[in-house]
Amino acid sequence: MDAGIIISTHGMPAFVHLQLESVRRFSPRLPVLVYDDCSPQGDVLSYLANLYGARFESAPRRYGHYLGDMRAYSVGLKWGMSRGFDYIIKISRRFIVVQNWLNEFKSIAEYAPATIAMGSDTVGWYLRTSWIAMRIEDWCIHIPTIDRYANSGDLICVEYCLGDLSKQFGHFTVFPFLDNTKAEGRDNGNFLWYDFANGERYYRQSREWGLNYLVDSFNASANLDTT
Repeated sequence: MDAGIIISTHGMPAFVHLQLESVRRFSPRLPVLVYDDCSPQGDVLSYLANLYGARFESAPRRYGHYLGDMRAYSVGLKWGMSRGFDYIIKISRRFIVVQNWLNEFKSIAEYAPATIAMGSDTVGWYLRTSWIAMRIEDWCIHIPTIDRYANSGDLICVEYCLGDLSKQFGHFTVFPFLDNTKAEGRDNGNFLWYDFANGERYYRQSREWGLNYLVDSFNASANLDTT
């Protein structure tokens, strides 16, 4: 099973650095693409990506929180196709995995489900997209649709769009590591997410991993202006 990780963001190098460090610790052999929605911090993000041996790509213009996030899926799937990956794993830059996850993921991926993800009854969405694995052989057929949404200019809900597309392959396969009940809103000790982790919590994790940032570097707004 070959997989690649795409980290989507709009600026916020401290979070991206924390995410790259998480990947280095728990999935060091998986190739990584850092995709930035045309932020002013592109040079810093490119430097960090290079520091960790990751690829960096920036959008040609600012697409915004919703459309920029949607475009990341298309970029990731096309990158995965070019590299011959079985899966592309998209992770939002604030979704920081802090425990070993790769072996459990591989055991699920052996059965080749089209989508490995988590659901959420927090807001009634079918699935959550801050961590989602897409089997490229299946999802590649949706690239034109994803591109059309990303270029539409409409403020679409990414969870609704991808949830509907995923249903064409049947029900997604739950990744127990992520927890399927109010997944992002409950701290199960496996990851950090802004629903329950404030800037201080991210800061403490960064210090534990030897990254030198101030707590203010992690006090970003939850939505709208960031991915």
